[in-house]
Amino acid sequence: MIIVGLNLPSTKLGKPLYDGGVCVVIDGEVRMAIAEERINRKKRAGGYEESLSYAMKKLNLTEKDIDLLIYSSCCENIVNSLHFDSLGEVRTDACNHHLSHALSVYQTSCFNEALILVMDAGGEVIDDQDGPEWWRLDREQQSYFIAEDDNVLLHGRDFEEPETAGIGEIYRAFTYYLGWQSSRYANRTMALSAYGNWERFKDKEIYYFDERCQMLSHMKNNPANPIIMVKELLRKYEVADILERKPKGEILQGHKDLAAWIQRETENAICKKVNYLIDETGITNVCLSGGVAYNCSAIGKLHFHTKAKNVYVHPASGDHGQCLGNAIHGYLMNQRSWKRNTIFNPYLGGDEEITKDRIEQLTFRDRFLIHEASDITGVVAKLIENREIVAWFQGKSEYGPRALGNRSILADPRDLSNKQKMNRLKGREGFMPFAPSVLAEFANDYFQCVESPYMAAAFKVKANNKDKILSVLHHDDTSRIQTVRKEFNPLFYELIYKFFCRTGIPLILNTSFNGPGEPIVETLDDALKTFIRLDIKYLAAGSLMIEKRIDKINEDILMNLSSPFFQVDFSKSDILDEMALKELLKVNFPDIQLFHRQKFLLYEEFIEWVRRGYKATTVRYRKDGIDYPVNKIMPLFPTRDFSSNSSPKEAGKVKISKFSVKKFRDLDDFDAQRDGFGRVEELKGVLSQIYGKIQVDEYVSIYNIDFI
Repeated sequence: MIIVGLNLPSTKLGKPLYDGGVCVVIDGEVRMAIAEERINRKKRAGGYEESLSYAMKKLNLTEKDIDLLIYSSCCENIVNSLHFDSLGEVRTDACNHHLSHALSVYQTSCFNEALILVMDAGGEVIDDQDGPEWWRLDREQQSYFIAEDDNVLLHGRDFEEPETAGIGEIYRAFTYYLGWQSSRYANRTMALSAYGNWERFKDKEIYYFDERCQMLSHMKNNPANPIIMVKELLRKYEVADILERKPKGEILQGHKDLAAWIQRETENAICKKVNYLIDETGITNVCLSGGVAYNCSAIGKLHFHTKAKNVYVHPASGDHGQCLGNAIHGYLMNQRSWKRNTIFNPYLGGDEEITKDRIEQLTFRDRFLIHEASDITGVVAKLIENREIVAWFQGKSEYGPRALGNRSILADPRDLSNKQKMNRLKGREGFMPFAPSVLAEFANDYFQCVESPYMAAAFKVKANNKDKILSVLHHDDTSRIQTVRKEFNPLFYELIYKFFCRTGIPLILNTSFNGPGEPIVETLDDALKTFIRLDIKYLAAGSLMIEKRIDKINEDILMNLSSPFFQVDFSKSDILDEMALKELLKVNFPDIQLFHRQKFLLYEEFIEWVRRGYKATTVRYRKDGIDYPVNKIMPLFPTRDFSSNSSPKEAGKVKISKFSVKKFRDLDDFDAQRDGFGRVEELKGVLSQIYGKIQVDEYVSIYNIDFI
């Protein structure tokens, strides 16, 4: 029997729905589950059309092969929703939104009984009426289920009344208030919380409980104006000194404190509810699903700060997981039971043919060197040991938003500078952390943890090993770990094991293989296009090692051929050959005067930005000329006005990894963000303040710097 699960692209009233995808179950086995965004390459894309076409093609199926199609919706009553009729004669049925979440997590667990908590920004309307302002109707926000064998029954709800605000909606509102205009940036709020002081709000609560342990909040729901929700709460508590952060604006201490407050309140509320449900039911296996389950810090707390004996979160807890829950629901409608395994296999994308001929067909041949590696894991382990960043493309893609070892970018966890390099590469703020993939048998040597194969929970590092893995530790000394077993992913396990044999460290830094603002790569074509754009030299695809061609200027200076402007890479040498660089500049800019640089002056605030990883470049300007470096390592001095050296005391040294030249008019938002600003207008304004009016056709020099 072939069952397809999917979620609708919009409600009957036209509200767009996000995080679409398709799951195909054949005779009780999940054969494919894939997000729509992975195929159409649009982040958080709703719907199913391209993912369905992709899945049908990969599984060699046609519409006539489908026995049943199950769909779900959101922000409306499923009974009133548009009936799915796009596949002609295929039989269709619907699944409730929160039930779908519950099935997706429970039926992929190994439990025979469990408590299930489904928490998100909102599920289905449970009112008889529908309307464009769904939050003014009775609806799902937090639902609790009891599961035994294949029976999953609703046990209760919180925040179902009109205009009440639950954990998902409130966390979203705080994320907006902190300057990130989408719930998909909730991870930034969580990451920022580690830098804040929640005790500033210790006498102020967001959530409280009544005598029946019903969870309540002090906020009124208004998803159309989430910033207003937070403003009203702060007004209630007479907090007037923390204004909303504008997108790309400066992150102040008050913003960090707000993030710490909402994170602590979230963790405490979830832990208290879990303990209450355990006391009420006697069930100590706990499953969580819905978008709130991506809060890895809260999940980590559940393991050690509640009465739960086992906690399970599957890899696609958000609405990407709806298609899986829907397909399981369809199977259970027609069969007696669902076969649960000891560990859910998340590698559910399509198979990819990886050959040298195919790579050459998909790319410019002169861009790459392609090597057949008899020991691809050994080659990559050695490259990572030697401080290289390597893109890793293997087998079927992972289901969900986490890179679990098949669509990854990998680096050495010992090198603290990798955190800054990776954030620059991914276009993220410098405070964002990166996760380690660790050999399961060594995980407890490094972390206070339990098994975590899907990177679902953050755990504290053990003090004796903290200094060995600095690039995968967050500010609060936690890591969102992935424990890797040989039977789970043999090739990825082998790679980490070989890195362990070379270094004594049984883990590597692992982040998703994608560029800024784009979904994780799915196909080989996606991987090659992203690889071309990213500042990474090596891509391991199957048994092939793909290396970007680099022409040597001399032993010390390397040109980046893919750059649209003049750029020189110094990262492969400890010495900068000034004469070679000067000659190169003369060839490229024959009529421009050259000015050599021996030191940097920076505002004290900017020096702190560099130190914290918020500022990865510094832009320099010389009237009628080009500023260039004479050394790879230069002293850094604080200044107040740039006219002279305000302090004779060095603030430290910086290492130059790249040197670029652009016209002033060609600076863009990406340049601004790497320099610590939000928009290019801010960067140009500061440069004009420092140097006076700069003509659009004049050149500026951009130095990529790392604090040492």
